[in-house]
Amino acid sequence: FNSKSNYATATLRKHLNCLNEIFENAKDNGYITLNPCDNFKISVGQNSQDKDVYTPEQAEKVLAFCKNHRFGLSIDLLLRYGVSRSELLGLKIEDVDFDKKIISIRRGVTMISGKIVLGETKNKYRSRDIAVNDDTLSMIDRKCEFLIHNQDGSMCRPDTWKRRHYNVFMKDMQEFYKGENIPALSPHELRHTRATIW
Repeated sequence: FNSKSNYATATLRKHLNCLNEIFENAKDNGYITLNPCDNFKISVGQNSQDKDVYTPEQAEKVLAFCKNHRFGLSIDLLLRYGVSRSELLGLKIEDVDFDKKIISIRRGVTMISGKIVLGETKNKYRSRDIAVNDDTLSMIDRKCEFLIHNQDGSMCRPDTWKRRHYNVFMKDMQEFYKGENIPALSPHELRHTRATIW
């Protein structure tokens, strides 16, 4: 924990809870006699930083730029509907009902031990149907299995998507709106923007 003192205290608490459960399980199964997490107090960590958000006017400009950018669908789904990155990368064409204008969130993409894993959503409340507009539907490539995909149509790794799609979009968007002071926010901050606007 001392070596991770640059992490947010809330993150360190989550790690401690996980570690505590592992040791409790080991204790219950007779592998150890004492849980080293008992009575351990976290004395390091950073305060969580406030998230940056777009104003409603800035958000509308970013969404307008999405319509004509090759990676605009990703940003549109994050910013307009508040989906998470994991949910975004797990979306398939079968999840889209073009007639009813609904996208169903049913799975997510995560990295486990360096491997990409397509699984269920983070929790049962994350599975949901989202009403979408025509602008969003018009950006979807109906020929690929995944809505957000690599050049060959395959599922994107989160780090690859961030580097090759997200960062490229943000750079192009800032260049387009040069002088208008629209910052490049993180994917989570786009989601946070939507929650704030709602």
